[in-house]
Amino acid sequence: MRQLWTSEAPVSFAGDHVRIEGAALNNRPDPVPPVFFGGSSGPAGPVAAKYADVYLTWGNRAAVGEKLDWIRGLASNIGRELQYGLRIT
Repeated sequence: MRQLWTSEAPVSFAGDHVRIEGAALNNRPDPVPPVFFGGSSGPAGPVAAKYADVYLTWGNRAAVGEKLDWIRGLASNIGRELQYGLRIT
């Protein structure tokens, strides 16, 4: 999605569940909207670290702290820094 938002060239993508060939947008958004992501499973962490701009989570203070440390570490390992949104119960 981000490539569609930022590229003038046609975009192609083949994933496990989606295939796109030669897609383009006539009117790209400006500014490019941030990608929000919520998920606490083991597989969700690396996806959030790689693709999200804002990681969303909720829970009690201890659980939230552990999740944020986990996501921060994953993002840092690939040279990224995210923003966070949280609801603490």
